[in-house]
Amino acid sequence: MSKSSTFIVVDGRHMQRFELSRTPRGVLHVEALDKVVAETTPRERGRPAALGNRGRAFGMLQSGAQGRDDAEDLRRFCRTGAAWIRKAAARIGKGETPARLVVFVPARVLGILRSECGTLPETVELKRVDLGGLSAAALAKHRSVQAIAPGAKSRAQAVPA
Repeated sequence: MSKSSTFIVVDGRHMQRFELSRTPRGVLHVEALDKVVAETTPRERGRPAALGNRGRAFGMLQSGAQGRDDAEDLRRFCRTGAAWIRKAAARIGKGETPARLVVFVPARVLGILRSECGTLPETVELKRVDLGGLSAAALAKHRSVQAIAPGAKSRAQAVPA
């Protein structure tokens, strides 16, 4: 059994890889490793409406364009992140027994990330859990992270038949 496991936390703008291990006293320890940050394309949102009095309809058109731009930024981020997840999975799967890589993704990003990832290695598991913005200490206390900790009982083992 492995003494540590690796997981990734995704929100709409960042992906960060963490290593989860147990201290000699059995306390969970989470350490941040590397990170991917979304690159947004600079835009002059709302500026043309501010230059002239074009009325409310023009402002509404601008807000619709902003939504499309945000969706495209998210799709681009997920495309970059999918390649990064594949590399992370290849890095940890080098041992005799392939380690699994759990990726915690919020619901609003999960569908886009799945479509951009395509077929992932069997060792990668996408879970719909929003852990974005939590510190390493808070992650160690979260039940979804505790469930993947080295030495943790799986759900099938924890529930008697």
